[in-house]
Amino acid sequence: MRLISSSIFIILFFTLSLSAKNFETVVEDTIGFADPGQEIALGGIVKNLTSNEIQIEIIRNTNNIPDSWSTSLCLDLCAAPWIDTVTGTLNPNDSLEFSIHFFTCPAPNEGEAQLIIREVRGNDAEADIVLFQASTANNSAIAATEKINRSFRLLGNYPNPFNNSSKICFQSAYPIRTATLRVYSILGRLVAEENLSNLPAGDLQINFSGTDTKGVVLPGGSYIYKLAVMTLNGRSFSDTGRFTFLK
Repeated sequence: MRLISSSIFIILFFTLSLSAKNFETVVEDTIGFADPGQEIALGGIVKNLTSNEIQIEIIRNTNNIPDSWSTSLCLDLCAAPWIDTVTGTLNPNDSLEFSIHFFTCPAPNEGEAQLIIREVRGNDAEADIVLFQASTANNSAIAATEKINRSFRLLGNYPNPFNNSSKICFQSAYPIRTATLRVYSILGRLVAEENLSNLPAGDLQINFSGTDTKGVVLPGGSYIYKLAVMTLNGRSFSDTGRFTFLK
C-alpha cells in the first residue's frame, strides 16, 4: 500500500503542536479529495530528534466517518481497520512514515479522523494532535471554503525550482510574535533553520538563500520546509511545502 494515493488531487496542510519534545511530526497532507469509491491516504513522517532510540505510538482518537467507510492506520506496517493504536521504534536521528487511509464508498460523502502522535510513556502535553479530513463530495467548493476560512495560509515559494534564492510567501490574519522556518532533506534531516519575530498581519515572505545552518550552500535536490508561527494572541499555526534547489 502506497503512502499517498494517486487519487488525491488537492493537498492542504494542518496546524501541529510547537512544544519542544524528543520527536517532531512533519505532516505532508491532512485534507484529501478523491472520486467516490477511491482510497484517500494522508500522512507524513515522525522524526526522532535525539541520539537515543524512542518508541512512538499513534492513536486514532476520533473516527467520524460514514457507516460505509473505514480507516486504517499505518506506521511502518498497516493495521486492520478496527485497531486504534499502532506503535513503532524510531532509531537515533531517524524517521518513520505514517499514514491514515480512508476507504470510501461509491456515493459522495466526507469524513474525518483525529490522530494523537506521542512518545510511549512520554508526557501527553508533548503530543501532536492532527485532524485528517477526506472528501468525495463537491471538491472545488470544499477546497475554496477551506482556503477562505483559514487564519493562516502558506502560499508556497517563488521561484520554484530555484538556484539562488526563493521567497516563501504566507498570509496571517493576526500579527505574529515568532516565525520559524525549518528546512528538511527528503529523508527528514533538519538542514536549515531561520527565526523571525514581530511580524505584522497580512501578506508576508521569508527569503531563503539555499544555505544550511552553517551558511554552506545546500546540495541540489528536493527539500521539505515547515513554517511555524505563534501569533500575538497566542494562536499557533504551521504549514509544510516542498521546493527544488538547483545547484
